[in-house]
Amino acid sequence: MAELISDVRKLSGPQKAAVMMLGLDQESTSKLFGMLAMDEIKELSASMSQLGGVSSDLVEQLFQHFADQISGSGSVTGSYDSTERLLRGS
Repeated sequence: MAELISDVRKLSGPQKAAVMMLGLDQESTSKLFGMLAMDEIKELSASMSQLGGVSSDLVEQLFQHFADQISGSGSVTGSYDSTERLLRGS
């Protein structure tokens, strides 16, 4: 049996996004995929299919970090720089 990934520092940005997508219900995931460009879908799909096992604690950590980031500022601003920082951050 493969070892579960349990350390968020071992994940790349696309892998973090893959964990988040896999943690959502099918309807939410479909809506998000509908907002992505084809190259983003390909990268995210590849990360999702190659991810392997992820511990429930790590999934919870990622969702909590995301919720903290949103609630801390009260707003969200999207840009290439902010997206890269979010995906590279731990």
